[in-house]
Amino acid sequence: MEGELIVDFHREFFTNQLPEGMIRNRLDAAICERGAFRRFKDQLYRSGIEKQWYEFRVNAYKQLAMEWCEKHGMSTQNKRSE
Repeated sequence: MEGELIVDFHREFFTNQLPEGMIRNRLDAAICERGAFRRFKDQLYRSGIEKQWYEFRVNAYKQLAMEWCEKHGMSTQNKRSE
């Protein structure tokens, strides 16, 4: 699950926001091979963009939960005000 989120984040965030360059190249390299998640997170912190990753992750988990609830006939209305 986490690995899939990394790839989704990588595609979405990089395609739309990160310019070609060193940070993008380092994160591209970080998601290859064994230990990819650790290296990816290390690069997020070194590059100062960890907040974007965590925001993306929270939203992705919310979406998954909503889809699960809808699939099982449960309401997805948020009862608390934000």
